Amino acid sequence: MIQTSPRSTALGITGLLGTISAVLVAILPFFQLVGRAIADGIISAIAIFFLIQMIAERNSRWLREGWFPLALALWLVIVLASALSHSSHSLVEALVMIRFPLFARALETWVLTSQKRQMSVQLSIAVAGIWIVSQCWQQYLTGTNLMGHPRWLDGALTGPFRGPRAGSALLMTFFPGLMLFPVLLFQKGGPRNKLLASALAAFLALTMVLVGQRMPTLQTGLGLLLCALLIRETRLIVAAAAGTAVLTILALPILSPPAYHKLVIHFLEQMSDFPHSDYGQIYIRALMMVHQHPILGMGFDGYRRLCDDPIYQHGFPLLDKWVLQNNPHEGCNIHTHNFYLEIATSGGLLALALFVALVITWLSTLLRAYLSSRDALLGLLLVILTVLFWPIESNSSFFTERTGGWVYLLLGLGLARARMLTIGQSARTQTAG
Repeated sequence: MIQTSPRSTALGITGLLGTISAVLVAILPFFQLVGRAIADGIISAIAIFFLIQMIAERNSRWLREGWFPLALALWLVIVLASALSHSSHSLVEALVMIRFPLFARALETWVLTSQKRQMSVQLSIAVAGIWIVSQCWQQYLTGTNLMGHPRWLDGALTGPFRGPRAGSALLMTFFPGLMLFPVLLFQKGGPRNKLLASALAAFLALTMVLVGQRMPTLQTGLGLLLCALLIRETRLIVAAAAGTAVLTILALPILSPPAYHKLVIHFLEQMSDFPHSDYGQIYIRALMMVHQHPILGMGFDGYRRLCDDPIYQHGFPLLDKWVLQNNPHEGCNIHTHNFYLEIATSGGLLALALFVALVITWLSTLLRAYLSSRDALLGLLLVILTVLFWPIESNSSFFTERTGGWVYLLLGLGLARARMLTIGQSARTQTAG
């Protein structure tokens, strides 16, 4: 009779958890599109499985290495600020927020440690992007998507969704999912491959413009610029994509008048007097909150909970033009529409400093690994994460699964790729030596 030790049994269980986690993360992009509750459950499950694995291995190095101590410190600051806000809901939400950095750490050091697993996630992201693109074009050409939903009230294409979410979802899949194929095609060389790669990139840019959402279009433009700067092979296809985007915008009055009004007319109107635009008023209100609570902010969701307080209805110091309108609710929304302002209102300048340090650590880690490897997927992951963490832009809430789930999925994949390539290069160097 063969007997098994408790330790071997535990290792067998954790090995099974690793396999389950790899399957779960491979299907996660689909649920990011259609099932936020399921996606959040997947993220939470992988975080819990990772903790079980580390306990079974008696491994605590992951707590002290790399970027995680900064993430842990940021989380603790927001938890403390939430506890001091005397809101039990805020405190609970802050406590469970740790699932996101745990999920990214799990992907980096445990789940996505092989080329095969990384490429399965990339392919899943690409398929999700193809689904969005196909539904956008069906809606543009026929008037409705597969579910029978028409364009949004302002003319934006909704793709596979009921509401105007196609632009942000397409952005998340654009670079690490869809753009990888024209880049790899271009790298094969030959006039035919290069022409096909440029045409594919141009088609993707055309689709993003026709979606008709301002910020995703601007973010895609920034991403294409970063591609041209970082990845030499993309310069021709970026030129094709950028040229197509410009020509499409010029032709929008004919191709899609609603998209032209939103992307061009409404955008210029907002920029002509940004402080008094909807977004300007939101940013002013958030800045006033940080000015009143500079050290620890107001806890998780403090901006939404306390936004109506008349104490915040003042102009930002030293900037007389930045004054709130007479409406006491002006500048209030469900979130600040900016990652950095959201962190600052939740945890004050202390949390903001930790978040900035964390972003710099993440991006510098990816950049160093990319410069030494010139890996196409890693370069495109660096591009999308740089775009998402760009400070001067409008974002959905960083703390929600719809945004945070995508960000930490792409971050975990990028960090795992960088780690694998760095270890591989070190091993080759030692072998050569």
